[in-house]
Amino acid sequence: MPATLAAPTADLAVRDRLLAARAARGDTAAFAELHARHGSRMRRAAMRVLRDPHEAEDAVQEAWIRAAARIGTCDEPGPWLIAVTRNEALRMLRRRVRGAVPVEGVPERPDPSADPGALAERSEERRVVRAVVDALPGPYREAALRELAGQRPAEVADAMGIAPGAARVRLHRARRMMGEGLVAAGLAA
Repeated sequence: MPATLAAPTADLAVRDRLLAARAARGDTAAFAELHARHGSRMRRAAMRVLRDPHEAEDAVQEAWIRAAARIGTCDEPGPWLIAVTRNEALRMLRRRVRGAVPVEGVPERPDPSADPGALAERSEERRVVRAVVDALPGPYREAALRELAGQRPAEVADAMGIAPGAARVRLHRARRMMGEGLVAAGLAA
């Protein structure tokens, strides 16, 4: 009986190796099938480390980017993809713990000649914007703060140690979440 249980598993491993070899040669269908077969396990591995669905999705994206370059070199693609994902999630977790960007901004000094009512309104708007930014999940908050500080996406990618494409995705998601938060707070339509 154990021999019959091992046979399907061995067949899947052989199929994964064939798919990985085809994906390494640029076969997008093979890459898509590997994604379909292992994507959910990769997400679960990232979630176990990061405990945040947004960060886990970013870790999986980064893992696929890293895996694409070396997919043909592994003997067992399934376990290898999980390991690449776990390593990426751990790298993100270390970076989060090591270098969190301070959320508090530069202290504001109001213009003494400005209208007090306008100052109060701008102060309230700043408070709401800060609260919306603070509510973003960690990597999105960091990306948004870096962009608000004037960094371009390539600079955000370098500073955060991620691929430029991942930085653009992260910034897009951060902007979308901020927009939703500002609409909910009544500052945007």
